[in-house]
Amino acid sequence: VIGGVNGIVQSVTEYSYNSSTVSQNLNHGSISAPNATGGYIGGLVGITADYSIVRECLNIGDCNAPGATTGQLTGKASPEAEIHNSLVLGKASGWSGFAGTDKSSVTYGGLYYYLSGQTNVSGNYGDQGTELNSSQLGSSGSFSGWSIGSDNSLWSIQSETSPAYPIPLNSE
Repeated sequence: VIGGVNGIVQSVTEYSYNSSTVSQNLNHGSISAPNATGGYIGGLVGITADYSIVRECLNIGDCNAPGATTGQLTGKASPEAEIHNSLVLGKASGWSGFAGTDKSSVTYGGLYYYLSGQTNVSGNYGDQGTELNSSQLGSSGSFSGWSIGSDNSLWSIQSETSPAYPIPLNSE
């Protein structure tokens, strides 16, 4: 296992090109790693190795990890990793985008973010995802290519929250 701190999975490691998939996961907890200098901190996965996939995930958690490389979905995404159809909410402080490092070697698609009251974060998130405002966040039409609100959907809009937002339907 490769080291890393995260909310859900420590690492997704490549075994002779057998990919691993992290899907339908939700992190709502805060991550605190004050002594993780030089480490990789991810909201869902610490290190995503070659050919691994993170999809249909949501991170709402905050991060306090000074000196570490942080990403709201994965702390380090290795070459050939893929991150798809996922959402990050909350504060940009403590995080450096969807993936903490190796951003250019990753395949991204269908990523969205809502960072209430945050400014100047587009360099960290905008290169890989689309920013939504609070009214777009609660509309299934804002999430192109996502399965929301129909039979066998992967996501459900939580209208009782303010603002409303989608959560992975099969997350535990």
